[in-house]
Amino acid sequence: MPLPKPSQKRLLTQKRADEPQNRAIVFVEASKSTPMRDNNDRPSAPNFTQACIVMFGVNVFWVFTVIWVVWGLMAVALLGWALNALINQIAARQD
Repeated sequence: MPLPKPSQKRLLTQKRADEPQNRAIVFVEASKSTPMRDNNDRPSAPNFTQACIVMFGVNVFWVFTVIWVVWGLMAVALLGWALNALINQIAARQD
């Protein structure tokens, strides 16, 4: 069965002799007037903000735990204070 010409728009189903009867190869030809990607049929992206904040907290917890085990509680307190100062400085720049 010959393939359709580029100017034609149709659905062609071709069955192979060596495949079972319930399987088929489907060819769909798009005309040049249709866009390659239609963004209207996609759902909006999920909001992962809450998951990002939770995982940041989990990561900070285990990093602080490792620092506590290796260098002690004072190192954790100093690092926490330094991170707080850095976050406050970034927040002040955005205002």
